[in-house]
Amino acid sequence: MQVLTEKTDYYFRFIEEIEDRLDYVFNHPSLDIVNTLQNITIYQVRGLGGDINGIKIIDNLTSGSTPKNLQYDEEGVMFIRANNVLEDYLDLDNVIKIERSFHEGILKSSQLKKDDVVVTMAGTIGRCAMYTLDEEANINQAIASIRVNKDAILPEYLSLYLNSQFGQLNFLKYRHDVGQPNINLDEIKKIKIIIPPLYIQEKIVEKILTKKQEVIKAINTIALQKEKVLNTILENLDIGILDGAQQYFF
Repeated sequence: MQVLTEKTDYYFRFIEEIEDRLDYVFNHPSLDIVNTLQNITIYQVRGLGGDINGIKIIDNLTSGSTPKNLQYDEEGVMFIRANNVLEDYLDLDNVIKIERSFHEGILKSSQLKKDDVVVTMAGTIGRCAMYTLDEEANINQAIASIRVNKDAILPEYLSLYLNSQFGQLNFLKYRHDVGQPNINLDEIKKIKIIIPPLYIQEKIVEKILTKKQEVIKAINTIALQKEKVLNTILENLDIGILDGAQQYFF
């Protein structure tokens, strides 16, 4: 967003082009592609809150909350916050836990289920990941949970799409920047998704995951080569080989 405001001195809009918001970024011409995705794809384009071939795209969309009297419990239910949601995966190493009574009571409507897609909607907006565990969990007010209809769209595909260039353009368009940046549930429903047939979605997911594994392998290979280079330096300095336990000033 900062790039848009810094590089654009002005632009104009015809009155019939303006929707229900006058935001500078919302109406920026560089985001017109969000409204014209159907012109660049052979597949159907729908808002998340809509349907495809008569089938609703999502079964449930909700956000959580953090009650003032919320009690934490080391043996309780995972309580996922925005800092736990990274691009395409959840970092649950330091996740906090809440008492089950809250999970099953006041926070019942925001219970997380396996294959739900979680989206950050306050602070840092638009990071998305799929919840892949059988373990029960809940979310706070900075997170939206999307439960899809798998007859219309695959959760893996939706998560990857929302993290893609087109998905992130939607978040950029619909976000609010008054106070803490945020996006609400009604605006998440407006996010436009290119929805190919399910078998095409499966192929896309498979290709992306394969490419990601290749990237991880390449990163590990680079790290190993760097270690070999460093060890060569140490050998020639008669210092010794790094074994992971020793640390050197450089």
